[in-house]
Amino acid sequence: MTCAGCQRPVRDTDLNCAGCGAPVGALAAGTRLHHQYRIEQALARQGGQRYLALDEQSGSRVLVLEFFPEGARRFGTLVILDAQRQEQRAAWARLAEHWTTLHSLTLRRPLQVFEQHGTTYVVSPVPAGVPLSEQVERQGALGGDEVVRLVLVLAEVIEELAAAGSLDGPLEPERITLTSTGVRLELGWGQEAPVAYRAPEQLMSQPAVRVASRIYSLGAAAHFALTGEAPPGAAHRALGQPLPPLPAGTPASLRHLVTQALSIQPDQRPVTLAQVQAALSGQPAGQAAGPAQTAQAVRVPAHQSWLMHLAVGDDVVVTAGADQQIRVYTLQGQPVRHLDGLTGRPVGLAVLPSGIVAADARGRVHAWVGGSYRWGDSGGALEHCVPLGETQVVTVSDRPALGLWRVPEVQALGTAPLQGSWVTALGASPSSTILYGTGRGEVMVFDPKNMTQMPLGTTLQGPVTALAAGEGGQVYAAAGRDLWQLGAGTVATLPAVIQALALAPDGRLYVAAGGEVFRAGRGHAMTRVLDAGAPIRALACTQDLVLAGTETGHLVLQPQSTST
Repeated sequence: MTCAGCQRPVRDTDLNCAGCGAPVGALAAGTRLHHQYRIEQALARQGGQRYLALDEQSGSRVLVLEFFPEGARRFGTLVILDAQRQEQRAAWARLAEHWTTLHSLTLRRPLQVFEQHGTTYVVSPVPAGVPLSEQVERQGALGGDEVVRLVLVLAEVIEELAAAGSLDGPLEPERITLTSTGVRLELGWGQEAPVAYRAPEQLMSQPAVRVASRIYSLGAAAHFALTGEAPPGAAHRALGQPLPPLPAGTPASLRHLVTQALSIQPDQRPVTLAQVQAALSGQPAGQAAGPAQTAQAVRVPAHQSWLMHLAVGDDVVVTAGADQQIRVYTLQGQPVRHLDGLTGRPVGLAVLPSGIVAADARGRVHAWVGGSYRWGDSGGALEHCVPLGETQVVTVSDRPALGLWRVPEVQALGTAPLQGSWVTALGASPSSTILYGTGRGEVMVFDPKNMTQMPLGTTLQGPVTALAAGEGGQVYAAAGRDLWQLGAGTVATLPAVIQALALAPDGRLYVAAGGEVFRAGRGHAMTRVLDAGAPIRALACTQDLVLAGTETGHLVLQPQSTST
């Protein structure tokens, strides 16, 4: 048997050719699957066979996963599996079908699942990122802050999958994809992971402690990300082999969490998102505290994880956190009330004359009006939400499609598909113009009256991370560290990646980059006005107050002079 790529002799038990790396036994380029997908290239095998293919109906490229594990044989295009592998294939097919019904933004949701040639195929979008294993191999171990963000996202995924009854395999680094906008979890192959990522109870064939077992693999993945090496297997650790030390400079709370997650005894591991968040914040789960006054700014520990969205009303500020909590404070930082109702990660927040409106990743739009609560379901996952005037909000789904809602009735008014790649930022001007930014660096304008959309200006160098539009028609966008203005191009480069923009009522622009907030002055000269002490995720401002939400869950309120 010879390799189809380099003609070097290979064995039918080889996964990939040792000479050129081509997969052994893969379907040939040009093969059509399901009367729709034409294989363009076979990729290296990772538990099963992967192909880059063309969807002949949509014209887009997709990733096709073929259940073709080690030990499988191919006769022509027919895949031969033994009885044990057939059981694994059936379980993998059921899992993939279930994933098509889930709406988490962190899961790489399959587009289609079908059977052909005696096996199962799963079609999914082409990953726009790099596996954690490859990232560490290329650039070395991740920093502590990066791993904290990774752990929080994956802990939330574990909880979502557990609630949906869809827990699958361990979180090995090959399944974790790092993208420009966050983290994605891949489907995996439903087979045994490397021993380093399997919990002790799984090795001993005891009944699986499902969530605790996944938390163990999360701890192992975090250890790998911090050190660049897989930790010892649970069997060796049970015999006394210690965990290798984590790098100097690893945050104490992260060090403690990794140790807890890798406990040999399942009941010593955290098993809820709240417990993971509490361990990383150094506080017991559920602990609340009042604002702490610093020399200038007021710092309020509002959430147990990322504070993701801020909205300001006449006399209140509302926050939404990754802990799925919404809290209301005075403009002095004193707590007012706590709102319930979110069913997933918040994707947008607004304070309107009629009440408070929020949307979550599971597809719901919520409204709290006085003492009443209403909600509507979009029927799919949502990624963004912003106010449009005083009686409407705009949402963007993962399809992507734009949705218009009337509040406080929470009435869906209609949807429209959006052009371009995935939507990475959403905004609206005071004149009710809808703006959105894409992963390809486009800034687009959507006219809801004529249902038209068109690009604004030049394409930015990277995904658009933030948008802001003012009364005078000025439009600002951010990509990476660059600040862009319509009609002027790039006007400033900040010291860190820009995460948020906000315009004050008098037109002054504020920019959040890293853990700092800058005010743009004449000629777009930047003056630092706030050091939040942690990366900033949300930004808002009034005439005399700048408000920032951080990845540590703090609401920071910084008074501003109106004379500068």
